[in-house]
Amino acid sequence: DELFAGCYDGAVKSFAIESDGMKSTEIAVFPGRVWSIDSHEEQPDLLASASHDGTAAVMDRRIPLKTSRVVIRLRMMDNTTCVKFRKPTELCVTCADQSVRLYDIRNSCKPVLRFNRSRHDRAVSYVSLSGEHIISAG
Repeated sequence: DELFAGCYDGAVKSFAIESDGMKSTEIAVFPGRVWSIDSHEEQPDLLASASHDGTAAVMDRRIPLKTSRVVIRLRMMDNTTCVKFRKPTELCVTCADQSVRLYDIRNSCKPVLRFNRSRHDRAVSYVSLSGEHIISAG
C-alpha cells in the first residue's frame, strides 16, 4: 500500500510502509502548490495532479526519476484545484475560473466537455464521479 501526497512546496511524493520503516519517494515537482492528487484505478502507475500554477498533469511512475515523469500537462488560465480519473481514458479537472473540464487523455489538446461559469459562482474546488455523473462543488 502507498500513500500519495501533493505538497504545499509543489512536490508529489509517495510513502510506502516497509519492514524497516517508511520510505518516501519524490515523483515530481511543480512550481506551485499541489492541491489534489488522484491515482488511476486500472493503471496504478499513472497519477494526476492539480496545482496552483494553473496546470493539471498526468505522471507515469514507470519513467525513471532522472527524467520528467509528466506525460500530459494541461494548462489553464487559473489555478487547477482538483483532478479525478474517470473511465480508463478520461480526466476531470476543476479550476478556479469556475469551470469543470473533462479531457480524453489520449488526445488532450482540448476538453471533450466543459461546464463553464454559469454552473458555479465561485472557484470549483472539488469533483467526484459516480457512474456517468460528474459531481462538483465550489
